[in-house]
Amino acid sequence: MSRFRWVIWKELLHVRRDLRTLYLALGMPIILLVIFGYALTFDLRTVPVGVVDQDQTAASRSLVWALQNAGYFEMREIHAPNLQDLVRARYMAILVIPHHFSRDLTRGTPANVQLILDGMDDNTGRLVLGTLRQIIEAWGARHVRLLTRTTKTLSEPSIQVWFNPEMRSQPFIVSGLIAIIMMVISALLTTLTISKEWETQTLTQLLLTPLRPWEIVLGKMVPYMILALVDLGNILWIGHWLFDVPIRGNLITLFIVAWIFVVAGLGIGLLMSTIAQNQRLAMQMTWLVTILPAFLLSGFVFPIENMPWILQALSALVPARYFLVMLRGILFKGATWSDFPMEFLFLTLLSTLLIFASIRIFIRRTVRHA
Repeated sequence: MSRFRWVIWKELLHVRRDLRTLYLALGMPIILLVIFGYALTFDLRTVPVGVVDQDQTAASRSLVWALQNAGYFEMREIHAPNLQDLVRARYMAILVIPHHFSRDLTRGTPANVQLILDGMDDNTGRLVLGTLRQIIEAWGARHVRLLTRTTKTLSEPSIQVWFNPEMRSQPFIVSGLIAIIMMVISALLTTLTISKEWETQTLTQLLLTPLRPWEIVLGKMVPYMILALVDLGNILWIGHWLFDVPIRGNLITLFIVAWIFVVAGLGIGLLMSTIAQNQRLAMQMTWLVTILPAFLLSGFVFPIENMPWILQALSALVPARYFLVMLRGILFKGATWSDFPMEFLFLTLLSTLLIFASIRIFIRRTVRHA
C-alpha cells in the first residue's frame, strides 16, 4: 500500500504540473453539458413564416394573430409567395390566405388556405407543418362556430413542400456531414501533423533551412487542402448515388465556397497545434473547438433560431454555420452567389482572420523556440 500511495502521489503531481490538461479535463464536461443542454432541442421557437393575406379582413387578421400568439412563429407579411424567399431561407413556410376567405367562412362554404413549406430540413419541416395545421384547424373550429353557430370547420389546408417533397431525412443529414468531415480533415489532421513536428523537434530542423516560417506553414497546409476538396467530390458523388442528395446548383461555386471553408479549418488546426505543441492535448483542443461547434452550433441538425441568444452569438464564430447555409442552398435549391451575400462575406472574413492570426502566432512561437 505504501508503494501504491507513492504512485498515486506521483500522478497527482504530474496532473498539477500539466495545468492545460487539468483545465481541459475539468472544463470540458461543463462546456459539453451547457452546449448539449441548450442546443439539443426539438422545440419550435420564433420560426419565420411569411404571410400573403389576399383577403385583408378581420377573419384573416384573426387567423394570423392566432398563429403569432401561439409563441412558435414569427409572422411576417409579404405581398406574394416568392420562391427566392425560401431559397434564401428567409422563411420556413409561407401561408397564403386567398380572396373571399372571410366570405366563404360566413356562408359556410369550404374556406381553404395554402401552406408552402421548405422541406429541406425534414425534422423541423414536419414540426412546423404539424403545428401550423393544428393551430389553423383549432382556430377554424372556434371561429366558424362564432360566425355560423355550427360545428363546420375549415377545409384541409392545401400543402406544397418544396426542395424535398418526400421530406426524407438522409439528404439533409448527409449534406450536413460534409461540413463535419471537411472540418475533421482540414483541422484535426493539420493539428496532429504540426504538433508531431513540435514533439519530435523536426520543426527546429526545418527552421534551420532557408525556408521562411510562412512558407513552411503553407507548404504543410496545401496537401490537406487538396485532400479536403477531393473528399468533397467523393462525398458528393456517394451522397448523390446512395442517398439521393440533390445537386441542383453550380459545382464550381460550391468548390470555391468549400475552399474558403477549408482555409478556416486549416487556420484552426494550426492555431491549436501551435498553442498545445503536444499531440494529445492539441487533438483534444481541436475536437472541442471544431467538431462540437460544427455539429451543434452550425444548424447541422438543430435550427440556430431555437437556441438561446448566447449560443446564437457563439455560432457567429463557427465557420460551418455559414458554409452549411450556402452548401444546402446550392445543393437543394440551386442557389447562386447573390442568394447568400452575407454568409459568403462572413465566411471569407472569418477564414482570413483565422489563417492570418494562426500564422502570426506560429511565427512568434517558432522564432522564440529557435
